[in-house]
Amino acid sequence: MWPATLNRRLWGFPRWMVLAVAACLPLIAAIYANGLHGAFQYDDRHTIVENHLLQSKDVRATVSPAWWGRQAPVIGGGHYRPFTFATYAVNFAIGGLDPFGYHVVNVVLHWAATAALMALIWIVLPHPVPVIVAGAVFAVNPANSEAVNYIAARPSVLASGLYALAIAGFALFRRFQAERRAMAGLAAAGLAVLGLLLGLSSKEIAVTIPLLWACYDIGWSRKAGMWRMPTNW
Repeated sequence: MWPATLNRRLWGFPRWMVLAVAACLPLIAAIYANGLHGAFQYDDRHTIVENHLLQSKDVRATVSPAWWGRQAPVIGGGHYRPFTFATYAVNFAIGGLDPFGYHVVNVVLHWAATAALMALIWIVLPHPVPVIVAGAVFAVNPANSEAVNYIAARPSVLASGLYALAIAGFALFRRFQAERRAMAGLAAAGLAVLGLLLGLSSKEIAVTIPLLWACYDIGWSRKAGMWRMPTNW
């Protein structure tokens, strides 16, 4: 039996949605189970296996400006992605160079990105059908298989989830702003900024997040229903 206080909502979301998000985890795990024991491939070599900064167990080295220097092509493939490499550092600290742990983290991050997308859909279009369909399609879409199975493609998995988180936070911020809920709006704004900063630290595509914030303001009215055209211009 569910407690009375959780009869309809959990953590601000409908109970069915929390269950749907939870159900996505075993679904994703089943789909990607056959890749969990895959070896390091291609860019995994210079990104993880041969990355002496990553293996130094020095947090400062993990986010060091050295990623920009002459060794950048060797250390990080020419990219400065401190949050991504911090997750690799945690993997290395726990499991060394056993690729199994890195694959598990990628799968869990893909599930987290699915959850973030479902939360975003619920915020802008609160109906079970689009939330469940979007979550299921994203979770099992073969277009995501390279990002999830390929350890060096973790930046794409991280960026997708943080991208959705940043947009969801901004949408909540605008909603709370319209409702004059200052503290809730501040928390939502903080969530949006956090998603942006971590997204930028994961993959460069996150630089387009503010553009999506602007698109939300232009095309998604906080007062009118979705796609409702104004009667007076």
